[in-house]
Amino acid sequence: IRAEMTPHRTSAPRRSGFTLIEMMTVIVLIVILAALVVAAAQWSQTWALERRARANMRQIMAQVAEAEAQTGAAINPFGTSGTLTGTPMYAFDSQDVAKYDPWGNAYRIDTDARGEVIGIRSFGPDGIEGTDDDLYLERY
Repeated sequence: IRAEMTPHRTSAPRRSGFTLIEMMTVIVLIVILAALVVAAAQWSQTWALERRARANMRQIMAQVAEAEAQTGAAINPFGTSGTLTGTPMYAFDSQDVAKYDPWGNAYRIDTDARGEVIGIRSFGPDGIEGTDDDLYLERY
């Protein structure tokens, strides 16, 4: 009987767990997903603030139209300063009208040569006129 001699190898016991590469891959994926979620949350907040500003502007315009219908004359309810913080020429200073946009800037009005309100604007988050984030509602 011939016995075959096979070399007896001892292998190191296999450890359970993750390698460093696997852990780094998981961490990178979590960071990427978190960045996407933060970007989406910021976009949705900006969108919601713009919607609220537009709704406020529509409400202001509706109240201007109502005041004009009651008096039968063109009304500039914002006074001569061009902002809602000016002294009203008509009893328009109700609590349900927002004087400031969601970013804390006073709404601005546009008037024609006769002083009639033709539009209202918000200068957006940066508060600077003439930038891409300005909102404008024209009277229709």
